[in-house]
Amino acid sequence: MAANRMTISWDTADLRSKLAKVPQESMRQLTSETDKYALVAQNHARTNAPWTDRTGNARQGLFAQPFSDNKSFEIVLYHTMPYGIWLERRWGGRYSIIPDTVTRVSRVYTAAMTAKLADILRGV
Repeated sequence: MAANRMTISWDTADLRSKLAKVPQESMRQLTSETDKYALVAQNHARTNAPWTDRTGNARQGLFAQPFSDNKSFEIVLYHTMPYGIWLERRWGGRYSIIPDTVTRVSRVYTAAMTAKLADILRGV
């Protein structure tokens, strides 16, 4: 389901120069923001999954994992149940939750990270 992946890149020399000066505390703030929105994504997916979950396993098996390496920040949303792919793809994706969650959460996550980064860069 790589089609649901979103990448945002800032590619300016000025930004890279300023980012090189960002203190470690600022990177922790960006990591914390990523952690926060991973939980938002996970909660949205679990709360809004449109299927009937007879056992609760599929819903509780939806996870969002934050990743950061102080160069990039990423949230991966996934199923842990083997049949999760069919919940997403069957019936033309009519009952999928991952694309909807990515669309909704990526907007607010991108805005929050942009605002946080702007605050950090103003302080440099």
